[in-house]
Amino acid sequence: MDQFTRIFMLHQLLKTRRRPVSMAVITDKLECSRSTASRTIGELRDLLHAPLEYDPRARGYRYATDGDSYELPGLWFTRDELRAFVAFQEMLKGVGPGMLSELMAPFIDYAHILLSINGRHHYAVENRFIITGVQAKPVDRRVFNHTVTAIMKRRRLRIDYLGRHSGERTEREVSPQLLLHYRGNWYMGAWCHLREDLRTFALDRIKTAQVLDTQAQEVDSKRLKQVFEASYGIYSGEPQAWAVLRFTPEQAVWEAGAIWHPEQEARYLEDGRYELKIPYASTGEIVHEILARTPDVEVVSPPELRALVLEKLREGVRRLEE
Repeated sequence: MDQFTRIFMLHQLLKTRRRPVSMAVITDKLECSRSTASRTIGELRDLLHAPLEYDPRARGYRYATDGDSYELPGLWFTRDELRAFVAFQEMLKGVGPGMLSELMAPFIDYAHILLSINGRHHYAVENRFIITGVQAKPVDRRVFNHTVTAIMKRRRLRIDYLGRHSGERTEREVSPQLLLHYRGNWYMGAWCHLREDLRTFALDRIKTAQVLDTQAQEVDSKRLKQVFEASYGIYSGEPQAWAVLRFTPEQAVWEAGAIWHPEQEARYLEDGRYELKIPYASTGEIVHEILARTPDVEVVSPPELRALVLEKLREGVRRLEE
């Protein structure tokens, strides 16, 4: 029997017995030695703050008068599950520094307390799990929290949004559908009541957000999948074409096995090159990725994508030569 189980059984024993429980009964029910029982009593009282006290007259242990209202912390998992939970929280710091820390702090404290039972847990987990947010854009913590609240409570959200390309600032009422973390940045997929269509909003471009009492408009899950998962990129929408890319043998080492899109098709060619086929809707993102891999990638098709990449390359050369 592990120590977690002993603590749980001791708690149940003290909750169900009206009279103080003797050490002999505790060791018998917990199937342990007197020293192990003493340690279990101490951990329940000192680590989990149970109102446990010793009655010298009855020669037994009992909960104080307010013990009826005491319950064990809800995080009653296995050690492996708790370690995974703490590791996950540490990794979240890299995804969005500070945004979830305050909300999760009570749960993390309980997890550390439970892991410290038997003295085998070390609190120094910082810098053990690292997620690097390359070019991640800062998000206002209040905007993030309001977005999460609106999604979970199925409420509408009023936002003040600054368009990244247009620079236009608009006030919109949206029904958030999902939250996406894509390439180091946060996005909200929502039904926009201004445009009467599904839209993707970058959270770093939301200047203010207010959760409304109005019920959010629901969108069918199949429709959400069509818009947010059917094509490559965060601003995907329904696929307009399939891109066929061929990578040099040297670049193939990096691209092979990489998932650009769930529906992608990939194969090695006889000369060692790597061919990738992916559906896309917005050319902006896919052109950016192609340019980032130049000159180790060739756009085979469609012709309009190939022409656009060539135009961008020529424009870049002109700028460098100016």
